[in-house]
Amino acid sequence: MKPNVSFFCPAYLDEANLPVLVPRIVEYLENATADYEIVIIEDGSPDRTGEVADVLAAEYEKVRVVHHPKNLGYGGALRTGFATATKFEYVFYTDGDGQFDIRELGKLLEAAAQADVVIGYRRNRADTIGRKVQSKTFNFIGQRFFRANVRDINTAFKLFKRPVIDSMTITSASVAINLEMIAKARQNGFIIAEVPVTHYPRIAGKASGGKPSVIIGTIGELRRCHREIFKSGQARRDVTL
Repeated sequence: MKPNVSFFCPAYLDEANLPVLVPRIVEYLENATADYEIVIIEDGSPDRTGEVADVLAAEYEKVRVVHHPKNLGYGGALRTGFATATKFEYVFYTDGDGQFDIRELGKLLEAAAQADVVIGYRRNRADTIGRKVQSKTFNFIGQRFFRANVRDINTAFKLFKRPVIDSMTITSASVAINLEMIAKARQNGFIIAEVPVTHYPRIAGKASGGKPSVIIGTIGELRRCHREIFKSGQARRDVTL
């Protein structure tokens, strides 16, 4: 039996990426699901991302757009996505930059037979050395201080079952949201699985996660999240497939 999937993607400086990404997503979900929805979260982008997203929504019946009047950051975009893409049992997101192959969602759906959260870890991260170091540091912090025993915390290729989302209040406005959600899912007793996925170079647009202001804000949020999450409770172990 085919699943029903709510899909969303945050989009910032992705005016050239969305016209490539969205048709691929539509084609895949048309064939791989019983029903689906696609929500583009346009995060106050200063380029034509919002305009391009609206054109795509007019072209494809099941695509809609949520516009942020101003940039709310990565965590803000994901929070809007989880609050908006609510129709179906499975909630999946990836970024608007097209660095993943949507067809590999099938691997995550297969793993969801044994897990509540499935994370696609990048086996060949196609990023700069600086971004790779940043990611390794974040993974170390998550594994050491948050007991988030996963390979790739910040990957933008994650699948959640609806009860996982409903079980938690998400507060982070930065990339810390990835660690917050994994840690809270574990604390609430949900099973987390990982599967390898391919990562591709970004063709257009510019990533903003390496800005000093973003990093400083993320550090502050991590400290706050740690105090909140570890007030009580432990969770069952993660599993890796």
